[in-house]
Amino acid sequence: MAMHGDKREHVVAWVLDRIATGELGGGDRLVTQEIANATRVSLTPVREALAELAGIGLVDLLPNRGAVIHRFSNREISGICRVRKSLECEAIRWAVMRIPPESLRHLDDLLSKLEARVKAGAKPIKQARVADTKLHELIRNHCGNPFLERELQRLSRLFRSLRDASWVQASEEPDCDRLREEVAERSSGHGQTHTSFGAVLVANRAQ
Repeated sequence: MAMHGDKREHVVAWVLDRIATGELGGGDRLVTQEIANATRVSLTPVREALAELAGIGLVDLLPNRGAVIHRFSNREISGICRVRKSLECEAIRWAVMRIPPESLRHLDDLLSKLEARVKAGAKPIKQARVADTKLHELIRNHCGNPFLERELQRLSRLFRSLRDASWVQASEEPDCDRLREEVAERSSGHGQTHTSFGAVLVANRAQ
């Protein structure tokens, strides 16, 4: 029998999956009874899941309207990206001597292959999500600072939801320009792309 916390996490994952696929977008209403029926749980874990998502800014709880997916402005997205980069730049400083070299080499190889596929005209959206998630998890899990790790973990759902929503649009475009920009997104403060980031960490680890 599923524990109460597991049910809440199941509902959170259900909502996030639909944001990732574009089924849910900014301004869409979240009806608790409909979600409960879809996820086969009671109303209590649904309400708790929506409150959790509201706590990281993905959902707005509005009087007389209930829960709606937050509609992010360009300014908000820019601010979120700056927060993430600030936290991860600090995490990188802590993690650089802690990440196993073989993990870095594996990630660097994965990202290099991904970039090659994009340059060849492919649109490996799912693989890009996996590689991007692995990169940020590697940084977070080896930063050695429990407070920083906890905060990055808490915000990771917000970061991934914004990424996935952006990449849903990229997958529908007639060319790879947007995805190529995502794959080559620069990590602030390090002057390196995601695809070369693993190599940079390997070099720093060896010093």
